[in-house]
Amino acid sequence: MNDIRLTIGHIARHTPHGAGAQGRDAAIVDIAQDLLLRHLQGTGVLDALAFKGGTSLRKL
Repeated sequence: MNDIRLTIGHIARHTPHGAGAQGRDAAIVDIAQDLLLRHLQGTGVLDALAFKGGTSLRKL
């Protein structure tokens, strides 16, 4: 698996303008969910799982 470098710029691109610290924290969680789902897909784990509602379903 490739190393991921989480930069300030990466977080800033996921943070809504003017959202402040709460927006930045939400952006970090969003990025973490993206990375986790990418890892699960890459390892084939998602072939045996189903998501019902929530963020994960929306991202898939």
